[in-house]
Amino acid sequence: MVKKSYHQLAQERHRKRHGIKGVVKDNQHLILPGVTVTLENLRDHSKVVAVTDERGVFEIKDLVPGEYQLALELEGFETIKQEVALIGEVPLILDFQMKIAGYSEQIVVTATKTAEFLESVPVRVTLIPSREIEQKGAQNLMEALEGVPGVQVKTTCSVCNAQEVRMCGMSGAHTQILIDGMPIISGLATVYGLSQIPAESIQQIEIIKGAGSALYGSDALAGVINIITKEVAPKPTLNALINLGQFNTQTYRATFSGRYKRLGGSFSFQKASSDGVDANNDGLTDMVAYDRDNLSVKMKFDISEKYSSSLSLAANYFGEERLGGPKGEVTETTENIITKRTEYYTNWQIKPSERSDLIVRATLSNHDQNALYENYWYNAQESIFVGEIQYNRLTGEKHLLTWGAMYKKQDLVESARLGEVSSEQKGVYFQDQVNFSDSLKLLVGGRFDSNTQFGNYFSPRGSFMYKPSKQLNFRLSLGRGFKAPTVFFEEMHYCAGGFRYEMRRNPNIRPETSTSLNFDATYHPLKDHPDKLRLDFSLFRTDINDLIQGKIVDISDISSKLVLMYVNIGKARSQGVEANLSYQWTNYLSSLLTYTYVDARDLLEDKSLPFRPRHSATLLLRYDNPYSGWNFNLQGEFFGEMLTQEVLKDETVKERHSPNYWLWDLRLSKSFAQHYNIFFGIDNLFDYVQMDLGSEDTEYIWGPIRGRYFYTGIKVNF
Repeated sequence: MVKKSYHQLAQERHRKRHGIKGVVKDNQHLILPGVTVTLENLRDHSKVVAVTDERGVFEIKDLVPGEYQLALELEGFETIKQEVALIGEVPLILDFQMKIAGYSEQIVVTATKTAEFLESVPVRVTLIPSREIEQKGAQNLMEALEGVPGVQVKTTCSVCNAQEVRMCGMSGAHTQILIDGMPIISGLATVYGLSQIPAESIQQIEIIKGAGSALYGSDALAGVINIITKEVAPKPTLNALINLGQFNTQTYRATFSGRYKRLGGSFSFQKASSDGVDANNDGLTDMVAYDRDNLSVKMKFDISEKYSSSLSLAANYFGEERLGGPKGEVTETTENIITKRTEYYTNWQIKPSERSDLIVRATLSNHDQNALYENYWYNAQESIFVGEIQYNRLTGEKHLLTWGAMYKKQDLVESARLGEVSSEQKGVYFQDQVNFSDSLKLLVGGRFDSNTQFGNYFSPRGSFMYKPSKQLNFRLSLGRGFKAPTVFFEEMHYCAGGFRYEMRRNPNIRPETSTSLNFDATYHPLKDHPDKLRLDFSLFRTDINDLIQGKIVDISDISSKLVLMYVNIGKARSQGVEANLSYQWTNYLSSLLTYTYVDARDLLEDKSLPFRPRHSATLLLRYDNPYSGWNFNLQGEFFGEMLTQEVLKDETVKERHSPNYWLWDLRLSKSFAQHYNIFFGIDNLFDYVQMDLGSEDTEYIWGPIRGRYFYTGIKVNF
């Protein structure tokens, strides 16, 4: 054996290549993909560039020993620069936390219609980022909202699986759903359309509890949910997803996105299908069979860098056919629903000066729904146009002023005895956010609406934020909301031109109105590690007057059917408490515990509103290690007993109380080779199902209607 000289060993050591690997997150410990990482050799000034992947991980290999400067850059975040030395033979592994430029929090837009940092906005916002949606295994919007404190995803029909989103104990009709800040989700679309919105297209969900009509107009009595869709990627990317589960459930999705100079675009397609599920073995499906298609296109053009001017155009298509009723056969009691929906968006933004900006946006949606049940067809074609102009200006050093005007036109042609109905709504709003200091802010504003169906309405609101220290934050909000008598009510899908009911329109119906009060406190007990432990506490109350509800008022002499009419029946009230505790055990392990108490009552009859659990809780345990690529997500939801009502054949109502129960979901995933992620999950881990589902009253649903569900899949990113 030839012994090598010291000089030869030194040369070999110098020729050995080293590497740097790192993960980049924000201060909420959420990963940051798309971060540009530049490594500069301080000796010869040569540079190597890498970009973090969807796990927030970057890796640079084949580096000679020496001293380097590492720079991390992402638009909207503060640049990080750090000198590193490569010595020895062990690859260098680093963790980074990037702060949003000027602040260390995420940005939200719904609460004030302007970009605000999450911790400094005067109104409390619940934020659900895309990474969290992915980690819980959500396939659509409704699944993404499950487990959110104060939010209940309720299935309202076991034959057709109509769903609604309830907030703070109020019905789904009292929550306004927005897409990129625009109110184009109507009563007709909420019946089946919310489950059609794919989770892969959502950048984040922002939830504001309390009346929001002062900014967004009709329907925002209990709160607002804004779905913000993903932006065009800064560099060419291709994502593909395959998700396979029980009951022949299949989801396929592909998205391409990228930019070239000033022009950017994205294109995505998704197909999802599943067979029906009969959980209680009564011969009728409890989960419907469905076949869904989604096609989305988005274009963005940067017009002027000087004035930060850009123009965005987008179009979406949603198609679905769902089949419910007798399992494995088609009979006259089968309900077949065919939905086709198109959406068009345009958004133009310009910044005339450093202290002002102007936004002009418009949307158009066309919703076509056909439903067959008991040999009757229910047909509805709805068109909604919304146009808005908004101007923001910083006046002096304290006042951020917002002015805006919105126009909304809704047309409906349907076959449930109402025929052609239309409405127009015009609204103007004003808001002044007074920033006395970073720790003291006041928000006041109001909106005036004119509606062709009910006339004029004024919606004021005010919010106050006081932050006595970096660890403690108080918020108080008071506002009024209203809901115009809409051209479509959520219950109308039960009256598909026939059945047992005949629909009649009430020309004297009045709008529902609400008054909301919300108090929130946030506390970070650990001064040196403020993001490690977080406590949130909330009190809320909403009072609604002139509540609208379907009521049987007569029996038709012609058809011998029950006559159903929507009338103002009185008052309702919802009040309660929310408490959240989150703890970051390590860089990779975190937990969340939430508790919600809701007391929702019909004040006219002085009793609890049905199907609202008084006590609910969520327990979440999450392990997310970007270095190893392993992710573990365990979520449990507790539902306390609730008053239930079952309508029997003779129209009598049987009341009972449901039991307490837990639902557990588990998801495990592993990323490898930078581009691939495989996952496996179990929903309803302990197979808990409501076994007393009634075939007489399809609305009698208090618990889960699908048992244990296994799924697996792969996601590819390039």
